[in-house]
Amino acid sequence: MAVTRPTHLYFTGDDETDRFLAEEPLALLVGFVFDQQVTVQKAFSGNMARRVQDLCAAVAEDYGGRAERVWLDAESGEDLERRLLALPGIGPMKARSLLAILTKRFGVRPPGWEDVVPAHPTLGDVDSYEALEDYQEKKRAHKAALRAAKG
Repeated sequence: MAVTRPTHLYFTGDDETDRFLAEEPLALLVGFVFDQQVTVQKAFSGNMARRVQDLCAAVAEDYGGRAERVWLDAESGEDLERRLLALPGIGPMKARSLLAILTKRFGVRPPGWEDVVPAHPTLGDVDSYEALEDYQEKKRAHKAALRAAKG
């Protein structure tokens, strides 16, 4: 499968880090494992280190240590989604965001990819620091609206 590699993934605001995320498939996966929206105390309680260790072990065992094989070897969109969900620390929401990033930023498009990529805006739509700010603002507004509807 032919894929493209973006020069940056505009997720952190740091040029060097964003370039690294685009160049290193394992860094992208690890970043999603760390994206927990939890307190610092929770993040450093040891659980995050275990999740990264488990992720790296799965990549080593199932993909010969090459994280990009998770998507490069996928035979279909459904297979790609299954592979992502099988990774430790990647649940349905993270898998959907990863699917969007892989298809929109990296050009990963196995047969049936359209059926598994979310229709709503995700990090896969972020192609600049300005787009990241816009995405985050819309996400905050959406969450505020959900809280107001519950309240």
